[in-house]
This record gives sequence, structure tokens and C-alpha cells, in this order.
Amino acid sequence: HSYNSKNKHEEFLEKDERRMVIHKLDKDVNQAISSEWSRLRSFVTLERNMSSPNLLTLVAGKCRYMSVLELIGLPKDNIPNVIGDLFNLKHLSLRDSMVKFLPNSIEKLSNLMTLDLCKSEIQELPGGIVKLKKLRHLFAEKLNGKFWRDFQWST
Repeated sequence: HSYNSKNKHEEFLEKDERRMVIHKLDKDVNQAISSEWSRLRSFVTLERNMSSPNLLTLVAGKCRYMSVLELIGLPKDNIPNVIGDLFNLKHLSLRDSMVKFLPNSIEKLSNLMTLDLCKSEIQELPGGIVKLKKLRHLFAEKLNGKFWRDFQWST
């Protein structure tokens, strides 16, 4: 089942038992969706001002089978190591985010097929990214470092 809810604060949320899209959220994300986390497989936020400091820790702890995670416009500058616990993750988007570095645990995302870093502040990728054998789509505009040159030649 799915539903849309709108309240006086212009909150707009779409969700069913496995997918959730947040268009606009005026309250803490934990309050809005905490009860449904275990079934969630896809989480997309289009809310550029979402500022939940423990969002990714919450996702990794309660959504072990998450396959799609889109954090468009994430205002944080780093991603916690727990992202590596999302072993089923196939699509990760940090498009238009403030994230500068990915944790080394990203190499544990063995099912990751798409990594979208366009318009993000990513400066370099961890060397372990070359271990992602299923990675088919890496969207990025500017990356530096020796491993990036090695990655270009090893693909």
C-alpha cells in the first residue's frame, strides 16, 4: 500500500512498505519514519535541508537490506563508516551533496552497481573502490588522486 500525506507545515512524504520518497520534511526524519525502517528497501530524499545527524547510522542499523539510497543535497560533509554495512546496496546517490570524502568501508558494498557523485564536493575516492566488481556506473565530475588514474586504466 502507499499513501501521500500533507500537513499544515507542507510536509510531503510518499511511502509504501518498501519505498520512501521525501519531498519536503519540516520535522526530524526520525520522527517521520522510524516505525517503518525494517521493511524499507529504497530511500530517496529530495529535501536538500534535511539535517538529521544520525540518518545514515539509523539507515544502516535498521535497513540492512536497503538496495537504493539517494541522499540528494545531503548537507553533511562526511559519510559514516556504517554505510559499509548495507551489503545489499545497489544504488548510492550523493548528488549535489556537501560530502567531501567517502569512508574506506565503501569497499564492502559488493553489490553496488551505481555510484552517483555528480555535483557533490567529493575530492577523492578511497582506494578500495576498485574492489567493487559489480560497479557499472560511476557518475562524477571531478576526482583527483593516484588511485583515480589507476582506476581509469584498470576498468
